[in-house]
Amino acid sequence: IKKECGKTEKDCLFPQCPKRVKRDELEKHYKEIKKEHRHIFRRRVNTTQEETLSIPNFTTAIVGMGQDESIDTPHFSIQGQSFCFELFPFGETQSLPGRAAACLRKLDDYKGIIELDMKVVSSTDRITMSLMKDWSEIAVGGAWG
Repeated sequence: IKKECGKTEKDCLFPQCPKRVKRDELEKHYKEIKKEHRHIFRRRVNTTQEETLSIPNFTTAIVGMGQDESIDTPHFSIQGQSFCFELFPFGETQSLPGRAAACLRKLDDYKGIIELDMKVVSSTDRITMSLMKDWSEIAVGGAWG
């Protein structure tokens, strides 16, 4: 229950931030303090990387797929740890009609915060999303997006 309860308080992961925040308010807290702690954040995570990922034979690979069925991108590294994107070409149950869905999947035991800006480009659509997530409590194989 402690790991899942939104009311459980957690320490802020930013160095020098003394606050304890309810689990279900962590994302909001990180967004609010991002500017305040920008100098610390940049010192802690000092790498920026840009990658273009493609799925070989994507059009052929998704033939016959339906909603809630996914395909993974090739694995890539963030700070020495393996990740992949899991793409749902025809969306998930909660997706808007006609929309694809994507999430970042953790393949190693990475612990820390990742801030990500992602662009998904197809022949008919261009989607941009930004997210910041603490991956410390997401199990290997878990995903978020």
